[in-house]
Amino acid sequence: MRLNFTCVVLGSHARINTKIKNKVIALDLERKDSLIRLAPRGLTVVADTTYGPVSPAEMGGGGNWISQQFATLLSMHEWFFEQRSPVPRFLIRDEPSQVYFPEDAPSAPHWPDPTEPPYSRAI
Repeated sequence: MRLNFTCVVLGSHARINTKIKNKVIALDLERKDSLIRLAPRGLTVVADTTYGPVSPAEMGGGGNWISQQFATLLSMHEWFFEQRSPVPRFLIRDEPSQVYFPEDAPSAPHWPDPTEPPYSRAI
């Protein structure tokens, strides 16, 4: 029974990795020539290159990271759908608009007072 479960898990993981790879190629992302896979430890995306595994931090800019994460999440949802899993069939993502916040940045933005002109005239 244990061997059968292991085979099912490994087979499912391989199918999800294939879906990820196809989406990375379609999106024309960095490291598309490498095997892009979901690493079970840490649940992170890894690129297997001829020089060894490459972590997300070494794969390029923030846009590339987000795109690879998105490809992974879509692939997992696609697999769950094919398995008729009870996982909801929608995905909500919220990403920061700025990935780097310098130390000298103000702690809070200055918002104009809506009671001051010209805002008070619009109200």
